[in-house]
Amino acid sequence: MSEGRRKKSGSWWRVLVSTLCIVLSAAALVGALATRYIARNVLDTNGYLAIVGPLPDNPQVAAALAQFTTEKIFDAAGTQKAIKDFLPPRLGALASPLDDTLRKKFTQTAQTFIQSDAFSAIWTTANKTMQKSLLRLAESREGQGKLAAIGSLDLSRLPAGVRERFGNSGLLSGQGQDKLSTIQINLHQRVERLRTTVRAVKAGAYALPFVAIALLAAAVAVAYNRRRVLLAAGTALLLLGTALLLAFKIASGNLLGEISNAAYRSAAQVVYEAFYSDLRQRIVIAMVLAGLLIILTILAGPYGWAKRLRDSLGLSKLRQTKPHSWALAIRALAAKAEPWLDLAGLALTIIWLLALPALTPATLIVILSILLSFASLVHIVARPSPAGIS
Repeated sequence: MSEGRRKKSGSWWRVLVSTLCIVLSAAALVGALATRYIARNVLDTNGYLAIVGPLPDNPQVAAALAQFTTEKIFDAAGTQKAIKDFLPPRLGALASPLDDTLRKKFTQTAQTFIQSDAFSAIWTTANKTMQKSLLRLAESREGQGKLAAIGSLDLSRLPAGVRERFGNSGLLSGQGQDKLSTIQINLHQRVERLRTTVRAVKAGAYALPFVAIALLAAAVAVAYNRRRVLLAAGTALLLLGTALLLAFKIASGNLLGEISNAAYRSAAQVVYEAFYSDLRQRIVIAMVLAGLLIILTILAGPYGWAKRLRDSLGLSKLRQTKPHSWALAIRALAAKAEPWLDLAGLALTIIWLLALPALTPATLIVILSILLSFASLVHIVARPSPAGIS
């Protein structure tokens, strides 16, 4: 058997390991995108308010809130019955059209108030209070917070403000109705799940980016043909991004399709887009970077047209420059010192671990990922791709 065939027959484990690393790296990247998005836009108060704060300025959201307020107040007040009792008996048939007219005018007044600066302060304060309360609950210790495990988006000042603008009609008065606009989220049975989820999100946002980079570096380092591995990694990331975008479209269609009320569905679409746009932008950026990686990898390939293109761009002349000579010298030096560099990286990792006052699983994963990335980069620099060795 020739030397080339022996090398190829012995490379099956490299293909297996590098493929596994690419798959795990893609999964870690997806997890990193999701957890960092949640940590930035949900768990962070400023990020959360940056998304929900401008929502009432949107006509669809304002219309939905106005309809919600109108339904709550009119259902509770029994306006039609009050109008009928107020009118003479012979005019009782006018109660229904007067009720409809009153509802429409009240809804218009509510929408105008919702898009005002006064309600903007109410909305921001209510959302900030709710977000901070849920975050405190999630960060509380085990056994705490179960009795107060209710997050409230308190908009009770909304009906009062609308009634004031409407003229404080006697038909709509009554302080007890204000509480009807308080949206409560009861987490009494889900406190532990909330704590676990928040801890997992924070740990993932911290550790998963390092894991994705480390696994990709390991895939390149162990691969028999590094150029093909980079091409496979870019292709996998591009396909994964496409699959995620399609999955979000299907999921949003199913969720929004369950909302029968047209006004509420339009508002939900606006809210969904407000939260999803940042994540979609990050996915698209990752897909663009994957496309650039594919293009550069193909241009660096052994194809005739690629070589001619590199020659026409003058890239082949870079081999005659001093930086290329320095790179070769660094590779030769790294090849000689590779065992010592790996040993130094391991020693620094142990010292780092011992110097930490406390060690969490996420921190341990980050440190080990940095060690794996360092060892992989040293191996990539010190040794050429096995496929390129004659």
